[in-house]
Amino acid sequence: MEFIGNVTKYGFMQQDRPVLSALVKGNEDHPELTGRVYMYFLPTGVYLQGDFDHLPPSSQLAFHVHEGRLCNNLGEVMLTLPDLMSEEDGSATLQLCVGRADCTQLAGRAVVLHLKSGDTETQIACGFLNRIL
Repeated sequence: MEFIGNVTKYGFMQQDRPVLSALVKGNEDHPELTGRVYMYFLPTGVYLQGDFDHLPPSSQLAFHVHEGRLCNNLGEVMLTLPDLMSEEDGSATLQLCVGRADCTQLAGRAVVLHLKSGDTETQIACGFLNRIL
């Protein structure tokens, strides 16, 4: 069983535990970067919570779920999530409800962080949404 740390249970959630989780790891240019993403079923979508450390400090990051199941072959973006802004210490936290998403369609898909610089997005981290049994 997976240890589920800093996860908050809200009254609108359908279950006590997340349904999907992803361990997000930085690429070779950002080997210290780590994060954990949790998803819960909601009656009309999903609730997502993410915590990240060792991000580039004070940076804007695009956050997506891709259709691919490999970090080096991501395919199209399935779900564009709000950008993250990292703190000066390189940490970031995200909590949001997404009404147009379904955990059954997102299971096994890649969660990707892209560092934004102007109109350019460079992939810096990747993980996979796995079912929690």
